[in-house]
Amino acid sequence: MKNIRFYIKCLALLLAMSVSLMAAGCSDSDDLDSPQPTPPTPTSGTLNGTADDGTKPLDEYLEITITPTGGGDSVVVNTDANGAYSTSLTAGTYDLAATRPGYANYSSNGLEVKGGETTTHNFSMTALAANTYIGSSNCAMCHATKVATFVNSGHPYKLNKVVNNTEPSYPFSAIANGFEMLKQGVTDNTLGTPTSYADISYVIGGFYWKSRWMDADGYIITGDAVQYNLATNAMAGYHAGEVDKPYNCGNCHTTGWKHFDDTNNPNRQDNLPGIDGTFSQTGIQCESCHGAASTHAQTKLAADITKIAKSRTTADFLASDMAYGKPVACSECHTRDGEKDYPTYVSKFTTASGLDIPGGRIQTSGTPTLIRHHEQYDEVLAVNPASPESGSTRSNLSSPMWNCLTCHNTHTTTVYQDISGDPPGAANLNNDCMVCHPTTDPNLAKTFGMKGLTCMNCHMPKMVKSATSTAAVGTGPVLGDIKVHLFKIDMTKDSETEQFSDGFANPWITKKFSCLTCHNGVDAHDRSTIDDTGYDFH
Repeated sequence: MKNIRFYIKCLALLLAMSVSLMAAGCSDSDDLDSPQPTPPTPTSGTLNGTADDGTKPLDEYLEITITPTGGGDSVVVNTDANGAYSTSLTAGTYDLAATRPGYANYSSNGLEVKGGETTTHNFSMTALAANTYIGSSNCAMCHATKVATFVNSGHPYKLNKVVNNTEPSYPFSAIANGFEMLKQGVTDNTLGTPTSYADISYVIGGFYWKSRWMDADGYIITGDAVQYNLATNAMAGYHAGEVDKPYNCGNCHTTGWKHFDDTNNPNRQDNLPGIDGTFSQTGIQCESCHGAASTHAQTKLAADITKIAKSRTTADFLASDMAYGKPVACSECHTRDGEKDYPTYVSKFTTASGLDIPGGRIQTSGTPTLIRHHEQYDEVLAVNPASPESGSTRSNLSSPMWNCLTCHNTHTTTVYQDISGDPPGAANLNNDCMVCHPTTDPNLAKTFGMKGLTCMNCHMPKMVKSATSTAAVGTGPVLGDIKVHLFKIDMTKDSETEQFSDGFANPWITKKFSCLTCHNGVDAHDRSTIDDTGYDFH
């Protein structure tokens, strides 16, 4: 009986264990009937595609900006060498904008990106017409180093647009003091003296030498104290008494300038009555010297851009496009007597010489007399004003050495940066001069030993005035603020009239400028009464 009870208990225990194991999941029948968890919804998707110009894929210089519709943080992506792009985005609706140098901007709005899916958007961009300016910032996409150096030089700041009533900024200088003084003075303009930059449309210059202002109508502000000279932190007069002087300086102060013309260009920049023409960009930008770059940006071929410009001709200016898009040579702007300007585009020198060439006589002004600024090409040309029809007095002017780039790196400044650095602003050492002027003269060290002078001290004295001048010391001359590019010294000529005559400079440097700058009885012993014509300076 006891054994029967024992077996019954064991059987009951085994049965309970079986039920427990089944409840713990030994059977899968319950799992088949229970609800399954919902997979999470993807929160991001992919936007991709390709870009072309209608005939071929574009390249990695195409930049795409993708922004949530309605606003938010943008994502910037570049295409690859085959024009393809791809990026992951949070699900939503987006606006796409694409830029590529040489092409019209492209945009598309309301692109829907779904979570876990790929949205493909292929598009084409339209090539800009030939001779279209694209701007220095686009040049920088391929030529970053050159542009980064160039924007620290003076050329881009010849004209500066006032944006949001804010004074333009410069890499080294500042003109705030000048504007404060301008506001305190009296001007000749119809609109009166400005009280803030809301009254100013553009600023002329401001880099190292001087600045002037243009009123809200685009006229240059004139008066007795309207030009700020940075070197002296003082004001000077400019065309005092001339009311509402038009701005017609754009051929050398802007990029892509076209004079106002009833037939070929009946427009004025920003519709301002004081500006006698239109331009593509303020200041002298990359494309001023190299030509409009739309085609070059599209092809990336050296053949589609100008490396060193040649002077435009009168025929170029008289054409219906008024030479728009063509590169501008240094000689076209670094001249006065040879400047081709509206409406005839024939310079005084062209008339005198009968030749359609740049350059001319060297103009002077002021009392005491000094050479006017931006005439470096005229100085190198060295035309005798007594016989301008004879042309240059330099017999070897056609030599390759007579090229601005022989001594200058036009992408740099010669006044703020280290001009002997890499790249130099200008060749300025004796050894630089000796490249073109080798000598075996054993006495060369005699001159080099004079107070550590360089060739430029004697052959490039400051005979040119842009903004300020320095009073004469002892028997020395009044000096300007820019070095002359005449180079040739004639020790047989010494008087004022032998250096300057009838509003022009003669094509040499007299003893007064080459020697008496130092040998004036104050800085060094006076040589003004000594006959040095036979002295061997080298």
